[in-house]
Order: sequence, then structure tokens, then C-alpha cells
Amino acid sequence: MEKIDLEVDDFINYCDYKNLSVKTIGSYEQTLRLFTLYLKKECKVKEVGEVKEIHIMEYMKHLQEIGKYTVVSNENTKSFCTFRNNFTLFNEWMKKVVDYANRQIRKGELTQEHAQLICDGFSMLDEVTTQDRAEDFVYSFSGKERPQQFNVKNKELFNEQAYKTNFDYYGELQTPAIMFARTLRGIGNKDNDSEALQLLSKRALSSDFFDTILEEYSQDDQMRAFIREVQYMGLLKRASYANFGAEDNSYCKNSASYLSELTNITSQMRD
Repeated sequence: MEKIDLEVDDFINYCDYKNLSVKTIGSYEQTLRLFTLYLKKECKVKEVGEVKEIHIMEYMKHLQEIGKYTVVSNENTKSFCTFRNNFTLFNEWMKKVVDYANRQIRKGELTQEHAQLICDGFSMLDEVTTQDRAEDFVYSFSGKERPQQFNVKNKELFNEQAYKTNFDYYGELQTPAIMFARTLRGIGNKDNDSEALQLLSKRALSSDFFDTILEEYSQDDQMRAFIREVQYMGLLKRASYANFGAEDNSYCKNSASYLSELTNITSQMRD
């Protein structure tokens, strides 16, 4: 660990002392850790006083070349990250989700709340798939082996029942995303969780991601199940956010039932 890492630690501690929100502090830390990782590896910078304007300009160019992502790195343990690769593609298929939800509202098929849950459900898929790609990138970049899934317990979620994850962020959403992935053709026959999620993550890079899913469910006459499972994914995303104080805590309290319902639906639809 270099001096610059300790200086970032001091800043994060100061933010905590000033009572900034958990999500704000997390955002600051992700951005700074990525920058320091780049500074140490590419510029041999070891403390804040050595940072020059040219370093910042080169770093901005670096981000434009490889895509927008954020990382939190702990060299003594493992790397933490979230990632967005080609945000324009995500915008394109997420707009299709919103358009679909609005059409269903106008047709009287969905209420505003149910339509919003569908948007939240696909937003959850975006967070999980981008996180999965990020972890692959960061562990490869750092030369470390990505860990296998392990059991985790959260006092606020799933009635403290353990869930499996190898994510450093959004770990509680990894299993729901894998459940959904296995309802899709070409993924449902994959027994390995990591392989199933990796396939979903690759598909999510396509601007046709939502269209392809919608077409598949329509052809199989499973739209009713599709609506229900995506809404439960939306509720699970809200539970995840409630765990950080960004949503009502009732979502946390009901998270076990959301996961149970999603399990029941997806288990009947596996490819």
C-alpha cells in the first residue's frame, strides 16, 4: 500500500465524519480508487503531491478508450468494482424497456407502479451484468484470480438466510439475475452459475437485449410469467437499495418472500 492509498483513506474517513450518505461515500471511493490504481500502475505516482495535470488528462483519455467504469481496489485482499461498458447501448435497450412499460400503461395492462417495477427489474439486470463484466476485467487487470461463489449473510436481507455470491458489490442481486438467466434459451441448460451469468452479461451488451427477451417470452406464451418475475426482480432491487437507506425498509423485510416468489416462477420456466 502506497501513501496515496492512505490519503484516499483519510478523505473517505472525513466524508464519513461529515455524515455523507453511504451511496455518496461509495461513489467517491470507487472513483478515487480507480484513479489511484491507474496512477500507481501507469504513472508510478505514489502520493497526491505527485499528481500533475498531464496525469489527469491522460487518465481521461484512458477512460474514453476503454469505457466508463469505476473500481475500488484493496491490494491486500481483492478488487471491488462496478462497470459500464458502452453506456450508449444500455441507454438504447433501457429506453425500449421504458417504452414498453408506457405502452402497457396506456393499454390498461399495467398500473404505473407495476410498470415502474418492470423498469426497476431490468435496471437490476443491468447492475448485475455490468458488475459481472467489471469483476472479470478488474481481476484480469490486477493479475488476481477471481474467487468462487461463497455463502454470505446480511442481517437486513432474506431473513438472514445465506445467499451465494462472488461479487464485491450487488452480491444480493447475483442469484436473482442467474435465476432469470436460466429462463432463457441457451442459458437454462447451464448448471454452472458463473457460466450462466457470463452468457447473460454478454447478451446485455447488445442493443437488442430487451427485444430478444420479449420476443422469446412472447413466442413461448409466457408473458404473464415474464411480467411477474421482472416485477419481483424490481422489488429485490428496491430491497437492495433499502439496505443502503435509499428505499423504504419494508422492502428489506419482505425480501425473503420476493426471492421465494421469484424462485417459484423461474424454476418452472427453466430452458
